Amino acid sequence: MLAYAQMTDTRVLALVGDPEADAYELLFSFNSPDNKEEFLRLLKSNEITDCEDEMILVPIQKEIDVAQPVSRVLPKDVFQQVTLIAAALISGQTGMAQ
Repeated sequence: MLAYAQMTDTRVLALVGDPEADAYELLFSFNSPDNKEEFLRLLKSNEITDCEDEMILVPIQKEIDVAQPVSRVLPKDVFQQVTLIAAALISGQTGMAQ
C-alpha cells in the first residue's frame, strides 16, 4: 500500500491499532479524486491487497489528530522492510529478496 500511495501522490499516516497484536492502522489522504480512484484500483488489482469496499473506513477526527508519519509509528526494522519493498515495486523489480 505504501508503494501504491507513492505512485499516486497519496499522503500516508499511521496509528497503533492494537499494541498487543502489533496491529497498525494506515490513513490515506488523497490530493484529488483521480488519485484516490487510481489508488483503489491498484489495491483491487492485487490479490493480497484487494478488499471489500466496506473494509475501507473513513477515520474519525480523533484518529486523524493523533496519526503520525508511518516512520514514527512502525518499528524501525518493519519500516525499513516496507520502504525497500515499496521502492522495488515502484521501480518495477520483480525478484525481491525477502
